[in-house]
Amino acid sequence: MQGSSGPKYVLITPDQEIAFNYVPKKYLTSSMTLKNMTEKHVLFKIKTNQPACYLVKPHTGTISPQTEVQIAITMQPTEYNPQSATIKDKFLINAFPLPEEANIQNIPQDIWKNLPSNQIQNAKLKVALKYDGGMTQSTVTPATQQKEEVEEKQTRSTTLTTKKTLYEDAIDNAVNQPGGELTTS
Repeated sequence: MQGSSGPKYVLITPDQEIAFNYVPKKYLTSSMTLKNMTEKHVLFKIKTNQPACYLVKPHTGTISPQTEVQIAITMQPTEYNPQSATIKDKFLINAFPLPEEANIQNIPQDIWKNLPSNQIQNAKLKVALKYDGGMTQSTVTPATQQKEEVEEKQTRSTTLTTKKTLYEDAIDNAVNQPGGELTTS
């Protein structure tokens, strides 16, 4: 497993990375399977370092003893250049066996806050994209693309603000000059 710590309650397939077949500007789908390896119900949750870029269903739940659950993962549409930076998107899977007396129909929302961290299974899977039939680690991730778009908007905003400031300064200078003529440079 990519990065795994704590006890092992579920078998995660795939165990290294979540692969997507890349198609520009399309929703991409992948999946994983969580198999409960215990005789107890296991609580799970799945998180990502880029929550705006992925839809995970289900992202939380319980798995009955010795059964498995299929997880569908959808990547938001994006466009990337295969010659760009390395993918840094990851998924974290947490699992914990519920006590026998737990009511699996009524699990408190804050249960994860009260669990002993040394008894939680943690597994990290990285994201990989298949491009033209092969795997690639060189891409702009949705998060990187969003960051670049924000930086581009900020640059445009700064340019407009600078032009507006220069225009306002020119008006102020014209009003304060004798004769009140507007001159721009």
